[in-house]
Amino acid sequence: MDNLRPKYTLKEALKNLSSEQKNYYDELVKYADSKPRAEIKEKVHYIKIGVGNNPYIILYIKHNTVIANFRIESEDYLKSRYFDKSKKSPAEFDIKISNDEALKEAKNNIDKRVEQMANARDIKRLANNAKNRNARKNKE
Repeated sequence: MDNLRPKYTLKEALKNLSSEQKNYYDELVKYADSKPRAEIKEKVHYIKIGVGNNPYIILYIKHNTVIANFRIESEDYLKSRYFDKSKKSPAEFDIKISNDEALKEAKNNIDKRVEQMANARDIKRLANNAKNRNARKNKE
């Protein structure tokens, strides 16, 4: 147990980043924060930017490289979650931000996630309306 290297906190890891990696990190934070209703939640080892418990992006640093974590929810996943009450979890993936192309891809994924969250609200509203209609029919 003594030979395990302690984990860096996010602040310590940010100090060790190269200027290029620091710029990638700052740009992603600024971009995600500019999205509607975005909140920044700093944890010990990562930063989460999104609405409530639904992150647009989770950023952490591993081996002096910025890693962006995304949760992509397909429309099929959302329908099964709200209509069928499925408990399966959405697909998650990481992007290592090591060049401008990866940065652009991360920004595109943030935009996708914002759009998906808007679709999720609509699907949830439709599911609640259907449930209320069925409840009224059963009452009659």
